[in-house]
Amino acid sequence: MTARQKEFLIPVLAACLAVLTLWPLQTRLETLSGDLLMPLRHRIFGASHAPDNSPTVVIAIDEQTYRTPPFLNTPKVFWTPMLAKVIDAVLEGGAKVVGFDVVFSTSLQPYLPGYEKPFLQTLRRGAAEGRIVLGKAQHGQQPVAPFPAQLLVTGGDRNLRALNVQSDPDFVIRGIPLEFAKTPDANGPRENAMALELAARALGEQPERRPDGVLSLGGRIIPGSTRNALRLNFQGDAETASHSLADLHACAEADDKAYFTRHFKGRVVLVGVVVDMEDRKLTGKRFMTGIRDGAPVPHCRIPVETDQAAVGVSRDSIAGVFIHATAVNNLLRGDGLRDLPASGRAVLLLAMALLVATLAARLRPTISTLWIGAALVTWLGVATMALRLGLLLPVLTVWMVMALTHGLLLVYRHKVMDQQKWRLRKLFGLYLAPALVNRMVDAEHTPELGGEMREVTIWFSDLANFTALSEGISPADLVTLMNRYFTEVTEIIEQHGGFVDKYIGDAILAIFGAPLDDPSHARQAVRACLKVRERLARLNAEGAFQGRVIGSRIGINTGEALVGNVGGARRFNYTVMGDAVNLASRLEGANKALGTTILISGETARQLPEEIIRREIGLIRVKGRQAPVQVCEPLAMPGWGDGTRASEIAALFARALEAYRQGDFAATRLHLAPLLDQDPAADRLALRAGQLAANPPAQWDGVETLLEK
Repeated sequence: MTARQKEFLIPVLAACLAVLTLWPLQTRLETLSGDLLMPLRHRIFGASHAPDNSPTVVIAIDEQTYRTPPFLNTPKVFWTPMLAKVIDAVLEGGAKVVGFDVVFSTSLQPYLPGYEKPFLQTLRRGAAEGRIVLGKAQHGQQPVAPFPAQLLVTGGDRNLRALNVQSDPDFVIRGIPLEFAKTPDANGPRENAMALELAARALGEQPERRPDGVLSLGGRIIPGSTRNALRLNFQGDAETASHSLADLHACAEADDKAYFTRHFKGRVVLVGVVVDMEDRKLTGKRFMTGIRDGAPVPHCRIPVETDQAAVGVSRDSIAGVFIHATAVNNLLRGDGLRDLPASGRAVLLLAMALLVATLAARLRPTISTLWIGAALVTWLGVATMALRLGLLLPVLTVWMVMALTHGLLLVYRHKVMDQQKWRLRKLFGLYLAPALVNRMVDAEHTPELGGEMREVTIWFSDLANFTALSEGISPADLVTLMNRYFTEVTEIIEQHGGFVDKYIGDAILAIFGAPLDDPSHARQAVRACLKVRERLARLNAEGAFQGRVIGSRIGINTGEALVGNVGGARRFNYTVMGDAVNLASRLEGANKALGTTILISGETARQLPEEIIRREIGLIRVKGRQAPVQVCEPLAMPGWGDGTRASEIAALFARALEAYRQGDFAATRLHLAPLLDQDPAADRLALRAGQLAANPPAQWDGVETLLEK
């Protein structure tokens, strides 16, 4: 498969995955996403609105009502006179509208004439003011409706609205219908559902339908109205104030008008049953329902039953009346949830798939996995913030697309792309620099002939006294010893960014600063030298080289050189060529004459930071060069060995070298006296100064000419 085909695969795969998510599974995942995001939003940001600021208030026919006289041991059909007293007080207290989520479909009026007169009078007065809406439940052709007398006094259909809600395929209620057809004809007249009707009456205006089918209320578009479904935006655990019917009845009996005004003025009131065994629904807030459905409020007369707090701790459903209360709140506040349009979801999923596919194809599996994991968490945070603004973004669908894309791309890489890269690494890894092999693999082509001039630092080293070392040792043992030596030195070179060009007998040629750029190549090369000296000293002490003592001489030079793939069309090496390489080789050989083990050129020394302790050895003229070369010896790095002693040696040697250059050979020996028999370089310079003192040169320039390589 060509590189072009591989690149083409990424968008094709991403597009296929995005299309797959448009299948029914996507809808299931998106609905579940909302259920998970709501508790996360609530945990992070808390409720957006306090319960006591809720536009709705619930009159709850609760457990306390059933256990409190005059409701105790009495069927609900007998409660209408008590309920009438409460509704009268609520309307007098300034409630905008009262909606009934409880349906009294039977009546005692035929058996006890006049018993329900107070209730019917309350309904008639409230309906005349447009502040009473009775509820019905649509069940085929015969809906569950209030008793005919109640319909008569409230004006029939004018103040009667459907209470039905619709669940998703997983039987969870996440939205409510906004309108219902009044006739079997789908194109016939429609009427507001209970929640929309209550919100409209509270605002004093009816919803308007635009030509594009969108409903608006109070100048705000109702989200989801084109599909006749408001997506409920549950805010938290108990988000609507709830009053016990028993307490309100006692309050009305006490004629505490101030209490009703304080709690009901300007609000929409819903009357409904709130008990654990009746009319409970599984909703989109199922993961954040608490002990109570409604927020507790200060009671007027009857103390709160404290044992209620222990009831239904693990419940995941709420009373149906609170579904309508949430819907009314959403309509009045204009904060119903908005879904991302289908086109927007498709673009989002495709973009996420492309992002993951690109990361999976271009990064190493572990790195791409970390990035994609971070993207998953980030998207969860974005979706949570969007939900706070009323926009429901897909989460699980996006996660599924990202996970599938990543998994399939990793399989593809392992089976196709990485297999080819593995073959390239296997073919060239033993012959080319690791950095060069990585660059070649990333570019997906084999290396070509060519080079460039660039500044690099050259390393040239060999073993001291190799001839003597190889005597009396079998070839097999010698190979084992040399392989151990090469392995140790090569490891240090590569750890410091160097590249071993070649092994020449017992010598090593290495490059710092190529094939990858490294502005600190001189520093890295010198650090590697000092590390090799330290490593060999430790290994010798441990007897790691079959009991023999291994010593290495190293020459380092920095300068312009030709680096690149050099050779024939069928066989070539990545190597370095030029005068800078030759000088490094000469410096390696000069160690023997100068009593040092590491020599660096003046150009290398000038690129070192001050923290590296070194000393100038002098000016030498190597074989094949007429111009003198300044040479230095690095002694220590900060924190390596005895830095104080290294600084003292450098200072004593510098004073001796200054006297040596001025031709004061006696002073030279005097300055070197503290170092004699401890420092081979000082011993050698003192010997040379003694020879020159015995036979002073006619012309002295301080440069020493070396006759051997």
